[in-house]
Amino acid sequence: MKRIGLALAFIVALTGAAFAQGGMQPGPGTPASAGGGGGVAFDAAASAQRSGGAGSLSWTHTPVGTPTGVAVGLTNFNSNCTISTVTYGGTSMGAAAQSAVFGSGNQNDVRLYVLAAPSSGAQTVSINFSSGSSCFVAGGSITVTGGNTTTAARASNKAAGTSTTPAVSVTSVSGDLVIDIAATADNNITLTGAGGGQTIQVANKAGGGNRLSMSTITATGATTNLSWTIASSNAWANQAASFQP
Repeated sequence: MKRIGLALAFIVALTGAAFAQGGMQPGPGTPASAGGGGGVAFDAAASAQRSGGAGSLSWTHTPVGTPTGVAVGLTNFNSNCTISTVTYGGTSMGAAAQSAVFGSGNQNDVRLYVLAAPSSGAQTVSINFSSGSSCFVAGGSITVTGGNTTTAARASNKAAGTSTTPAVSVTSVSGDLVIDIAATADNNITLTGAGGGQTIQVANKAGGGNRLSMSTITATGATTNLSWTIASSNAWANQAASFQP
């Protein structure tokens, strides 16, 4: 028995030394360390609006933390006014997808731009126009943390119609943060009653005849459904993007 006890003690000592020197690693399925993880989180929001005039529309966006991504949503009321570029801190942003155009009879649209790994600290958001002397536009910006710093958005989607229930769905994965922008073609009709789980971050900015709102929601599955309510049936457009970890 004494020899067995000495042998066990010797084995334990060797095992401890091996771990201390890195000679033995956790096996498959065993985490090497606790690690971080988690999903993408809302950081901060800002917005601005303009009814007519030439030049650019700009506003200051001040993140709370160190942003990993930013989304800028806007609605343009004047079809004769052409938007050329959208920049964040002087860096050009890319369109998440083709713009969502309002229902039949309207040439207005909703657009969503994204940028991964934006500059930290307060930055200027600029909407620049290539034509049009009287541009009506409303815009909002949202920064996120915990997101992918190479490709900010996993997917995007758009929808448009005429009803009292603007809605759109987008592909997602649990832990994504989905950013949604919706607008009506009547600035007297407010967007209210964001769908279950949505948090309104920008509320009813009026750009000429349109009215814009933006919301966020944490995805819990492969598809995230976004919805709004308006008081009376009207043309609307909606666009969303899922920001991935």
